Amino acid sequence: MNADRLASIGNLIARLTVGGILIWYGSQKMLGAFGGHGFSATVEAMGQRYGTLLATLSILAEFFGSLALIFGFLTRLAAVGIAVNMFVATSASLPDGGLMHALATGSVMDANRALYPLALGLSALAIAFTGAGAYSLDRKLFSKRSRRG
Repeated sequence: MNADRLASIGNLIARLTVGGILIWYGSQKMLGAFGGHGFSATVEAMGQRYGTLLATLSILAEFFGSLALIFGFLTRLAAVGIAVNMFVATSASLPDGGLMHALATGSVMDANRALYPLALGLSALAIAFTGAGAYSLDRKLFSKRSRRG
């Protein structure tokens, strides 16, 4: 198997993993699925801390961004939106002293709460740099290679 094919399989696995995890949380916020509170209640709750506009953008990025990653559509844009969203979630999860303080003081719960969105955000950032790969709508719709043959 050649390197391009292996890279595309890796991209697909990364997209499906990040997108698959975040569609769960995005569906809670957007649709009220899986025990979530739905769009209005989530905007109201998040809006108290971040404002209504940013809360709305966060929900849209998480829900539609995860779908875009799964299908490989506008992948780089979706991945950047998800990365920013997850970095904000990481920041919101940290105690006042930050991640290093949580790790240094042995606060496992604080560290765990922050490391999960950080890992998702960094994974999304990696996808933003590498793109969707061959197994994606981006390749089908936007690649010159797919139009030739």
